[in-house]
Amino acid sequence: MIIPLGATEQHGPHLCTGTDTIISEAILRELHKQPPDSGIYLQLPTQAVGASDHHISFGGTLSIPPLLFSQLLIAQVRCLVSQGHRRIVLFNAHGGNIAPMQTALAELAVELNEIKVIAGCLSYWQLARESWEQIPEFSGRSLTHACEFETSMIYAARPDLIRNPTPQKKEWNDTVEARCSLALPFSAMTEDGSFGDPGSADAALGSQLINTSSDAFRSFLVDFSTYDPFRMTPCAANSDS
Repeated sequence: MIIPLGATEQHGPHLCTGTDTIISEAILRELHKQPPDSGIYLQLPTQAVGASDHHISFGGTLSIPPLLFSQLLIAQVRCLVSQGHRRIVLFNAHGGNIAPMQTALAELAVELNEIKVIAGCLSYWQLARESWEQIPEFSGRSLTHACEFETSMIYAARPDLIRNPTPQKKEWNDTVEARCSLALPFSAMTEDGSFGDPGSADAALGSQLINTSSDAFRSFLVDFSTYDPFRMTPCAANSDS
């Protein structure tokens, strides 16, 4: 079972607030066109509101507070488990969702292991990073926010939602906030909610990013369908010896 996680938040002056959700759904549409070679998967509707408190000062943003978002995910996983699902993947498209979804799985880990249920979480850019590095325009760069890469994917998926003019180039500098997590709202780091060079966005690049992300997720699902962590020998503390 796939639980897609998106967001509804401001993405600079040139992209729509549904950017993360639209990108997630575009990747999954490509997956559906060519399903994995083995296994059967089901997909829930995309959860379109994520943990975006740090973007709330920018208009059009909706947010579920991180602790509540984590509890929401725990409740969803438990519902699926009660209905007999045994392999569950949180497929994420928004940076703010990462900590809450990892917290949710940490809280569920022992409970799910006892009943032999496997749950995992991933973000599409994490999964596709190795493939993206083979694309010349992306090599050595990073996905930031409302950048040339997100803008390119929206050009490919929903060009009707692009607004002009696009912001000027603003690089994510190698400063303290780039190397650790800080208690800072997004408005403390960017005046208009964007980073990168959205003016250089290109629909062809966007299609490459979407397609390679779908390919990477397709490959992952094949591996996930056969992954068996329950072959491990119980530790001595839990054995009868």
